Order: sequence, then structure tokens, then C-alpha cells
Amino acid sequence: MANRANSTPELFTGQVIMDPRPNSSGTSSINTAPSSLRPLTIKMLLDSFFEDTERYPLIIDGMPVSSVDLIGMVRNKSLSMDHCTFDLYDGTGSVNVYFWFDGRQDSKDAWSFNEGMYVRVVGRATSLEQFFQIKAYMVRTVKNFNDITHHFIYCIKAHIDISKQSRLKENSVATPSASTVMPRYQIAPSQIPEDCSFEDKIFSILRDPAYRDMDHGVSLKLLRSALGASQDDIMKVIIEQIRLGEMYTTIGERHFKSSN
Repeated sequence: MANRANSTPELFTGQVIMDPRPNSSGTSSINTAPSSLRPLTIKMLLDSFFEDTERYPLIIDGMPVSSVDLIGMVRNKSLSMDHCTFDLYDGTGSVNVYFWFDGRQDSKDAWSFNEGMYVRVVGRATSLEQFFQIKAYMVRTVKNFNDITHHFIYCIKAHIDISKQSRLKENSVATPSASTVMPRYQIAPSQIPEDCSFEDKIFSILRDPAYRDMDHGVSLKLLRSALGASQDDIMKVIIEQIRLGEMYTTIGERHFKSSN
């Protein structure tokens, strides 16, 4: 309760909270977005994701959100020596959570809760091939059920205040969307060599001067648009090339760069 009381002023003024913990998930993703933490319901989270499954970071109420604060009931828990997974249900929706242990305390926390108990989850939203998941930095058992009510109040208040701020910004000056991860110019299909394999066509886009120097690389959406191919066909090539070390993911696991 003390921690929540301390965070109340920031939430009630509509300000995002800075996440003090580094990303210890061990993935190759590079988070270039502001490290913003928002209290959310699972419905708010899923609505933003399905609005544009290629977008990273998530945009909620007109602002980028890289980390989320959720409270809900544990379902379908699976526990191993170095990680645990479970579904989190808060009455508005359900989302899968993956919690990799980064020390003895994380392991102790994971063993402290069972199915049917309420927990607080702080983590990062990730997706791959339409599978949406939370990579948790922290999972704590809810011991005071007032925290559940307080969490939903914080969600409502933050939503109202941040929405007001977003509308004021839109009215005062037009600013570029934080979800934009592509340059204004795009590779047209006519610019891609025809007399080469599908794999080489993908590499020609990744290595194009317009994209190769960008930290976030090329999005799956851009590849689909430029090649006129299905997501499954593109991902088959990309997954194989990642395995061979010729490509790697950058942000959100849906943006890619060539290794050379």
C-alpha cells in the first residue's frame, strides 16, 4: 500500500511513471521508446494491440507505453526452475504472462502464489505472429484487496488525464505519431530485383540505404507491402535466417535488420 500511495500523485496528474528496472528478459529486442509505465486494464491493452498489431510501442490514449502495470487473477499456471507462465484475468480480459527469474527473490515470488490468487504484474508487452504476451519484470501477490479497487481507480484517472493532455497537444500543434517506425519514403515493388529468390528480395530491402542505418530496422508490415507476400511466407524466411545468424530482431520482435 505504501508504494501505491507514493505513486498516486504522478498517476493523478496524468504523468507516466519511469520504470527503474532494466530489461533483464535476455531477448535481442532494443527498446528505443521512452520507458513509460502505465496502470492498465487488460482490455485497454488488447484494444491497443489489435488496433494495429505491427505497431511498437503500444499507443494508448495518444501516448506510447513501453511497460504496463496490471492486477488480476492467476489461471493456468505452469512453473519450472527458471521461469513460470500463467494467464492473468482481471474481469475485462485475459493475457498470457511469462516471468523469467532474475534471482532468488523472483523465484520465491513465483512460488508464493497459486491459481485463483490475485497478483500484480509489471512488465513489457510483446507479440509474435498474433500471439500477445507480457514479459514480466515483477510479479507480486496481492495481500490487500483494496489494491485491486485502487488499481482500477488509477487506470480510470490516468486515462482521463492523459486523454486530456493528448487532445490539448493535438489542438495546439500537429506532432508526428510516436508509433511511426518507417521513413516517409517506402520501397515500391518495382524497385526490388525480379530475377532473384524470395530470400534475396527480403535481403535487398533490409540492406537498402534507406533502411539499413535505422536502429529499428524494417517492419514486417513494410515487407508485406513491398513484396506483396503473406506474413507466413515472409516469416518462414526470416525465422530461418535468424537461426543462421543472417538477420536479427530489433524492437517489438516484428522489426528486422540484416547482420551484414
